[in-house]
Amino acid sequence: SFLDALLQFGMGPDDWHREMGNKVFRGHADARWPLRSSRFRPYANGEPVPTVFQEAERELSETRTFFRVADEHGLQIPEDSQQLRRLLTEPYGTHRFWPQQDFWSLLALGQHYGLRTRLLDWTRSALVAAYFAASEAAGWQRKKSPPQNATELAVWVLDLGEFHDILSDPNRDVLGRELPFWLLTAPGYSNPNLAAQQGCFTLYEPHVSDVNADEPLDIRTLDEVYGKLAKLTLPLREAPRLLWLLNRRGVTAASLLPGYGGVVRAIQEAALEEPIAVAAAK
Repeated sequence: SFLDALLQFGMGPDDWHREMGNKVFRGHADARWPLRSSRFRPYANGEPVPTVFQEAERELSETRTFFRVADEHGLQIPEDSQQLRRLLTEPYGTHRFWPQQDFWSLLALGQHYGLRTRLLDWTRSALVAAYFAASEAAGWQRKKSPPQNATELAVWVLDLGEFHDILSDPNRDVLGRELPFWLLTAPGYSNPNLAAQQGCFTLYEPHVSDVNADEPLDIRTLDEVYGKLAKLTLPLREAPRLLWLLNRRGVTAASLLPGYGGVVRAIQEAALEEPIAVAAAK
């Protein structure tokens, strides 16, 4: 079955700390969707593509605002420091990279609460990735309103051992240029969703210099520039059953979205699974 095949890719929690063989997962309700961050999707859909410098400047400005408003209201900022506060006051021209490592945990927090960033969510759990693919796809099936020509959901699989091999080799080019992607984690103590979902991220972080600052932003996706990705697919009609199977394993909105909102979403999703559950009980 799809779930069995997916679990063959998965590894236990102890394996997360091994250098080789680790895998992370990302679920898509539509298998055609590329691995593109929410920040860059409007540019792929027709919005004018800014320069490298313009985009970084915009993102830094939005990150400053997110930090300032959260701080003014007494909310906890992950990895807060005088260094971070100083960097947030500096103009973008003083930054050689965007985003610098000091900003990563702040961006990860914002990402999980709707801030559009260049981070792309992944999870160490194959089941969690399958849930996010199945949840949205099952809703489409219930309403009979999938996107035009959508026929399958998908779970992407990224092998971290192979990925790290490329990142650690400064002489290795992908499509003629260095692969400007990184894998990062962030503290779970200030981000309950991230902790519950065993989350991590890939980050697009190109070097910015006088040479390329005025070039159009490179919005190629991870699957376009890195060919060593696996993708498992399942017909959309099977999404409600997959959601039901995951529920039986304890993978629900209530377990992955801590709080009352997750509880309500789990109740709503139970209605998507109901025909499957009734059939299984007979």
